Amino acid sequence: MGILRFYLAFSVCLNHLMNVSGSTSALAFVPDSFLAVEIFFAISGFYMAFILGGKYAGPGGLGKFYGNRALRIFPVYLAILLIFAALSLAVYAAKGHWVFLSEAVDMFSKSGPGMRAYAVVSNLTMIGQDLMFLLRYDPSSGGLCLGCPPGDGLAAPWQMLVIPQAWSVEVELMFYALAPWLTRLRTRTILAAIPAILAVKLAVASTVTSTDYWIFRFPGFELAMFLTGVLACRYYRRIEHMALSRSAMACATGAMFVLLMGINLVESEAVKTVLVYLSVPVCLPLMFKAFRNSPLDRAVGELSYPVYLVHYLVMQMVIYWYKGPHPVAFAVCMVVVASILLCRFVSAPLDAYRQARVRNVATPQSDASSVEGLTA
Repeated sequence: MGILRFYLAFSVCLNHLMNVSGSTSALAFVPDSFLAVEIFFAISGFYMAFILGGKYAGPGGLGKFYGNRALRIFPVYLAILLIFAALSLAVYAAKGHWVFLSEAVDMFSKSGPGMRAYAVVSNLTMIGQDLMFLLRYDPSSGGLCLGCPPGDGLAAPWQMLVIPQAWSVEVELMFYALAPWLTRLRTRTILAAIPAILAVKLAVASTVTSTDYWIFRFPGFELAMFLTGVLACRYYRRIEHMALSRSAMACATGAMFVLLMGINLVESEAVKTVLVYLSVPVCLPLMFKAFRNSPLDRAVGELSYPVYLVHYLVMQMVIYWYKGPHPVAFAVCMVVVASILLCRFVSAPLDAYRQARVRNVATPQSDASSVEGLTA
């Protein structure tokens, strides 16, 4: 599923990079950013159920699972954070004013001590980033208010985030923390929980608030997609050793991409939700079975996480420095190059160590020696 993960990360990247050209129109053949992120949650549920039931199932596996998740997530994030901060400081020293992160610095300078501490901790650890899209910052008091509508002089504190799209990574970290228990839920419990969560989400969105935090960011609602991925893994376990035709696996792969490429043509949000939640548990297992041993799929998938995180930095640089033709195409090329460098010099050196940490807890039921390298 590496190619799918790259496509989803690239979809988020393209949706954001359209700001380079000033376009606000929807992109053809690319799902919106929120749907792409939600599919990522499902893929995470699939992988977490897979590896927790296999290579981390032995004694000491749980601690190594959490350690390897941290080694997978934080080095790339912190590397981009440091590069962005250093670049911003260098430009400030040269220009005498902030070019990058100007809104973040302005809001930070006007904030109270508590807000500043929250911003620093959130940027360094990702903890609390999702809430920054719900809270509102009051410049007159330098504090935060909960659930306040935009306007009336209030600002969105997420502007103090150096890598604002990392809110979804924080949500994934919550799911990782609970994954050892979530992946053990009975299938009937999961089947009951998913529609129940979606029903509450729909009720909140239609009768209480349409704020995008509750529709696309609230971890409690996004848990439904993670659990859908867990279901998909259980289906995979049923077909894992079955001899399936290449045509069946190709059809599943094609159906998933056709759905994502054409989803913008569907106007009803309810229909979109049904299509996604029905297709994911069927298509993901077949796609995983088809590409599980593909080195190309694995290599492409490795780029998805850095692409997702680094594109905001590249977008800022292109907007400020690049004056040539085709700025979006140029930005895309720079995102890919930067992602390859991050994989080569940050992720790759740690992968061997991460794999070595789980060799002592691998169990006979797991033949997934390379799966840990596939997950974001």
